[in-house]
Parts: sequence; C-alpha cells; structure tokens
Amino acid sequence: MVENWESEISMDPNIRFSKPCIIGTRIAVQDILEWLAAGMSNEEILADFPELNTQKIHAAIKMVWIITIRHSAKPLPQTNMDDD
Repeated sequence: MVENWESEISMDPNIRFSKPCIIGTRIAVQDILEWLAAGMSNEEILADFPELNTQKIHAAIKMVWIITIRHSAKPLPQTNMDDD
C-alpha cells in the first residue's frame, strides 16, 4: 500500500466543496470508496477512470483507514457471523 497518501490527495475549497480528492482530478476519495463498496474491482475503476492508478486507489483507502483509526472512540460492537 502507498506509504504517503498525502502526496496523492488534497482538499481544495474550489474543488468538490473541499472534499478530499485525488490530486489533479475532481475524483473524491468518497467516490472511490463508493465504487469499491458497490462491488467494482480496481481494474474496473481504472478502466473507467484512466487518470487514476492503483497507487491513487490505495491512497484513498489508506487515508480513510488512518482517519478511522485516529478517531475511533470505541471499538465496533461484536457480531456473531454464525447467526446468519
């Protein structure tokens, strides 16, 4: 995974209402996460958005991961996956 996500992502008040975006694009980190959550593969995202690369996708994931870790007040509740 990318070491320095800050080199790939910026927040500019003139682009996407200051949402974190991939530098040089109007593609928000949120967009990438939504595509992945919807089931798109990295390869599908890269085919649809040639201005991205694997490092930029990884930077988006890492940014959210780091923010989540830093701001987690308490652990998520435990769920029993066997109850399905």
